[in-house]
Order: sequence, then C-alpha cells, then structure tokens
Amino acid sequence: MYAKYWCELRIWTHASWGVLVLFPLGALFFSFFNIKAPVKYVVPCWFVVYAYINLVITYFRCPRCSKTFFISKGRFINRFTRKCMSCGLPKWAHDQSASVRH
Repeated sequence: MYAKYWCELRIWTHASWGVLVLFPLGALFFSFFNIKAPVKYVVPCWFVVYAYINLVITYFRCPRCSKTFFISKGRFINRFTRKCMSCGLPKWAHDQSASVRH
C-alpha cells in the first residue's frame, strides 16, 4: 500500500548519495585529464542540486498522516529516524497495520 511512497524516498536517497559521491570523482577525473572546467559554474550547480535533493528528502511526506516524516511538530529534524515523527509509522512499513503512536 505504501510501496510507491517508499520507492520515491529510496530514489531520492540514492540520488543524494550519487551526487555526493560523483562530485569528488568528477573533480579527480577533471584533474587527472587536466581539463579546465569552469569551477565557478560547476561547484555552485553541484551545490544547488545536492541541496535541492536533500530538501526533498527532508520534507518527505508520511504515507499515512501526510505530515513531514523527518520533522517533528517542534521543527526538530531527524533524518535518521526509523519512524514518522508525527504518527509513528515505521519507515518502510507496507500497510496500515504498523504500530500507531498514541
């Protein structure tokens, strides 16, 4: 039931890791082949893409309660949480039968 939402989160998470890892690899590639890339354009673009992806992940909506999954009511952000900060839905849960916070 929630598989579509978790798949979306997984895609964004993999994209975040990919962008994070590819930047230093790209820098090594450019330096190895002595390619003079316009650093003043490449680095800001990389930063904007990385920041956008991580904002999308941070503001991911819980499939059950539609509130932000990683942000609590007091605006505390925990990207390592294993359950929704609002309703307690466990991360990667498949259906409604998962535990509910009271």
